[in-house]
Amino acid sequence: MELLSKTQSISIGGMGIKLYSDSDILIGLDIGYKHFIDGSHCFETSTRIEIIPSITDELKSKESLVFETKDGDKKLWDVCKTGNGYRIIVYNPLQSNLIQQIALVSTSTNKWQIYCEPGTEKTVMPLSYPMGPLIMYYLTTIHKAILIHSSGIVDGRKGRLFSGFSGIGKSTMAGIWQQNGHAMINDDRLMLTINNGKVMMHNTPMFYDDIPKCNELNAIYLLKQTKDHCIKRMTGVEAISRLLAFCIQHGYDKQFIEHHLALVSEIYNTIPIYELGFKPDADVIDFIRSHD
Repeated sequence: MELLSKTQSISIGGMGIKLYSDSDILIGLDIGYKHFIDGSHCFETSTRIEIIPSITDELKSKESLVFETKDGDKKLWDVCKTGNGYRIIVYNPLQSNLIQQIALVSTSTNKWQIYCEPGTEKTVMPLSYPMGPLIMYYLTTIHKAILIHSSGIVDGRKGRLFSGFSGIGKSTMAGIWQQNGHAMINDDRLMLTINNGKVMMHNTPMFYDDIPKCNELNAIYLLKQTKDHCIKRMTGVEAISRLLAFCIQHGYDKQFIEHHLALVSEIYNTIPIYELGFKPDADVIDFIRSHD
């Protein structure tokens, strides 16, 4: 399903994005953005992204390439340095030699551009995967925010986040809590922000329809699989580096690295971080609560 409009205003984790075009095209969004559309963000304070319905050969240049992502031989996206930021060349997930969009992202202003070829009926889909998550990442680098691969649940009013390597049990853990009557924020990708001394967790637009969710975060658990439940509060460099490993980050910009390190350090100084070994039983809920 495509959500079509001349302009689109989106709010993700409290950050405003304004998509607009000076041409006569309609801007489409995938269904996952449906409930994140928010007209309350004013034009001046949102990050403004101009949508341009064409991709020139000049934009396709690999000059000043600093980062490229592949899945085997399949191209995903390239990043090239520009005078005031980066040029992100995104390839079609189904046809890796076909460029899907090109974004010009500034690290010094809130005015960006996305170039993409129009489809039928003069429509464009500027945030089609993986451009949408990439734009979210760059937004976190200019806000007090970070993206993390994790699941988040609300235990009463207490927010708990579970993170770890792929397959370690993030979705399993979220499912255990959800099956026992607790709300799930998301079980894949969360955005963490810090507001007024509180760490907040937010869901982000996915490939499916979901409403925006937000809750204060009170504890973080880095998962490992064990025969019995065990828990240890982590401290110092170990806690910060372990948590940072599961945050979504690109290591080609010193400014981005320093931003992420500072934010994770502030999170560490605000809420506890635990290493949690668990077996997939419902009694893990009481076990976790007993160590609050």
